[in-house]
Amino acid sequence: MNTIRNFFPNEIENLKVILRSVYKTIYKYQNERTESNEIQIRKEDRP
Repeated sequence: MNTIRNFFPNEIENLKVILRSVYKTIYKYQNERTESNEIQIRKEDRP
């Protein structure tokens, strides 16, 4: 993993920003999770 960090330092830093955003979204979803929200999300997930 250090090799990747050494070869792509800017990309890794950009990825960290994206990951923080994703983790915040997941955290918010988990805190606001209700049965009705879960049903709605599952309906939207279907093709």
